[in-house]
Amino acid sequence: MNLRIDHKPIYSFTNDTNTIRVYDVGFDILGLTGGLTLAICTIPQIIQILKTKSSKNLSFSWLFITLFGLLQMAAYIGYNFLFPLFFSMGIELVLYIILIILKYAYKKKK
Repeated sequence: MNLRIDHKPIYSFTNDTNTIRVYDVGFDILGLTGGLTLAICTIPQIIQILKTKSSKNLSFSWLFITLFGLLQMAAYIGYNFLFPLFFSMGIELVLYIILIILKYAYKKKK
């Protein structure tokens, strides 16, 4: 079953291999800013860990489940060509990997 919602493009053109659809730029901006907002939510936690040199309040389970969900979302974004979200999802993945590295690094120092 195909659950993809196909919005009517503002403008559409076709080359030899692809049909490129241009949608309302406002929604692209909304998706980009929302994704970036979610991505930067991780930065205060990273700063807190670096300041306190402690990651005891972070759960490995939570980190890996979140990372697994982010990887699934990245696959969905890639499959559906949701270009405004590529950049923010990449930032979010990198920041969560940094959190996992910090959690592991400060756990070893105990």
